[in-house]
Amino acid sequence: MGAGTKALVLDTNIVLDLWWFEDPATEVLHEHLVMGQVQWFATTAMRDELERVLAYPHLLKRPRRREHQPLVEFDRLARIVTEAPRAPYVCKDPDDQKFIDLAAALPATLLSKDAQVLALARRLERLGVSVLRCWPIGVRINQDLNQLSSHASLPDARGRDAHLPAPPVFS
Repeated sequence: MGAGTKALVLDTNIVLDLWWFEDPATEVLHEHLVMGQVQWFATTAMRDELERVLAYPHLLKRPRRREHQPLVEFDRLARIVTEAPRAPYVCKDPDDQKFIDLAAALPATLLSKDAQVLALARRLERLGVSVLRCWPIGVRINQDLNQLSSHASLPDARGRDAHLPAPPVFS
């Protein structure tokens, strides 16, 4: 991951928009992820939540538009790190706290459409976290990404990219 690569934390609805619903608003984000221009950080709890949501009957009734499997894409593109400590700001929805905690610990840009998460945006800015409802359509790979949060280089907990330092351990 290069020095200019931005850290992202994606909530489950954004992941579904990327690989289930193929929301046109996620096309630029998809391009950035696949080309390695941004780095998506996640935890095993986030993957577990996605796996659980993908089994919801109402979701299974809606056809998936992309040929890619969301869990396969998660495993391919997300850099798994250890669970982060509780952030100083607590979300009213406990299911969303894990996204806030990780974004605050990195710090990272947090993409979420959840109203409870969006309500914390101003407070999370104090921790270096940008909370966005969607990826800025006008931001392309070769444009200035400095408007998004920067972060320290973090490694892959699965051992990919062995030249990177050991995975972060939040204590």
